[in-house]
Amino acid sequence: MAFSKYRLLEAVKDARDIEVLEADGKPSTNLIYQMREEGKNRWLFLCHVNRTEKVSDACIIINELQERKKSQDLPREEKLRIRICGTWNVTVYDAMTGEIYPVKAEYHKGDTILKQSMFDHDSLLLWLESADEKTESEKTDSTEKTVIHELPISDQVEIVRSEPNVSILDLAEYAFDGGEWQSEEEILRIDNQFREKLGYPLRMEAFAQPWTNDRVEGFEHTLSLRFHIHTEALMEGTFLAMENDEKTKIFLDGKTVENRAEGWYVDHCIRKVPLPQMEAGEHELVVEIPYNSKVNIEAMFLLGEFSVKAVGRDQVLDAVSHKAAFSDLTVQGYPFYGGNVTYKIPFISKGGEVNVRANLFRAPVMKASVDGKEAGYIAFSPYELSLGELPAGEHLLELTVFGNRVNTFGTLHNCDQKEDWYGPNAWRTTGDLWSYEYQIKPSGLLKAPVLAEKN
Repeated sequence: MAFSKYRLLEAVKDARDIEVLEADGKPSTNLIYQMREEGKNRWLFLCHVNRTEKVSDACIIINELQERKKSQDLPREEKLRIRICGTWNVTVYDAMTGEIYPVKAEYHKGDTILKQSMFDHDSLLLWLESADEKTESEKTDSTEKTVIHELPISDQVEIVRSEPNVSILDLAEYAFDGGEWQSEEEILRIDNQFREKLGYPLRMEAFAQPWTNDRVEGFEHTLSLRFHIHTEALMEGTFLAMENDEKTKIFLDGKTVENRAEGWYVDHCIRKVPLPQMEAGEHELVVEIPYNSKVNIEAMFLLGEFSVKAVGRDQVLDAVSHKAAFSDLTVQGYPFYGGNVTYKIPFISKGGEVNVRANLFRAPVMKASVDGKEAGYIAFSPYELSLGELPAGEHLLELTVFGNRVNTFGTLHNCDQKEDWYGPNAWRTTGDLWSYEYQIKPSGLLKAPVLAEKN
C-alpha cells in the first residue's frame, strides 16, 4: 500500500464510524467530531476546527492555506454528506436555539446517510437512536416552487444611539508643577515623562496595579493638561468624562468649572462633570491634576449631542445628525462612539415570510425587531434571520448594532493592525508602530441589509 493520506483512508474506510465528504466528494478537512455511547444509542457532535481568519481585504486563511476568493464577511456554505456506520433514527439538538427536531436520513448498505449544509461557525449535535434494519431510501423530488423577491429600502435611514456621542481627549499641551507649557503630546507619553522626571515606576507591562500598594502618599506635584476644542455649532449639555476625582481643577476658557459629578460613563470610576455651553469656535479646556506615583493619567472624553469629524490627529465638533447611510459610522460623525446604534428601516411587504441578510458589519452582534417585536439575533454565518410571516403593508425593521469600545478605549495610536496582545505596552508603542493620527476601526453596518420575501 502506498504511504499516502488517500490510500490510508481508503484502507481503513470499512472500520470508520464516521465519514464526512464535501460537495466535490473530497473528505472534509475542517471538522472534528466526538461520539459517545448511551446504552444502545449515541451522541454525535461535529464542529469546525479552524476559524476563518481575515489576513487582507481579499485573502483568508483556511487550514493554514491562503485562498484568494473570499473575506470573512462572505458566508461559506459546506454541503456535506455525513455517513454514520449503522442504522439510526436521527434527531438534531440545536445548541444555539434549544430546538429539538428529527431529520430525515437515507440508508445504504447498513449505513445512515445524512445530507447537511453547514456554514463557517456552525456545529451539529445529533442524537442517534438505534433502529431496526432499514431498506435503502427512495429519493423524492419536491415540486413546490417558492418565489423570492427583494424588498426595496432607503439608502439612508434614521438611527438612534443608546448613549451620548464621544470625542476623545488624549492629545494635550502640558506643564509640570506650574512650569512652562510644553508642545502637544499623547497623554500616556506625558505620564511617562512626568514619572521619569520624578523617579516613579513607569506604567508598563510589569507595573503593579495602584490598588496593590496600600502605602499612603500625599500630593506634592501637579500635572496640568490643556486641550483645544474646535466646534462648528453651539454645544449644550456637554459633559467631561474622566477618572480623576473631585480634587482635580477644571477650567473652560479661563473660567473655573465646578468639579461636581453627575453620573458616570461606561465605568463607575469615570465621572461625568457637566460643562458650560460652548459657542461655535475655539475653546480651551485646562485640567490640573494632583499627582503622585499612584495616580493614573488616562484619556478623557467629551460626551454630548454632537457629531465628530476626525482627520488625522485633529477633531472638529458639529451639530448631530440622526440619519446615517449603510457605511462606516466612524466617517459619519461617530469615530470614537462605542455604544449601540439602532437603524430604523421602513419597508413594504406584499405578504409572506421575510428574511433579512446582513453579512457586512463590524459589531459583536445585531438584534432585529419588526414592528416593535424582537425577531432574533444575527452573529454567525450566513448572517441571516427570518422575520416571520408578515401581512401586506408597511412595516418597520429595527436593526440594533451592538457596540464595542475599541475606538473609545482601544489602541488608537498603535499602527500594528495585527496586534493581538493587549497589555499596557500596546498603548505605548514607539517608532514605526506609533502614530499620532488616530487608527480607527470601521464600525456599524457597512452594507445595506437585504430583505427577501417568500410568496
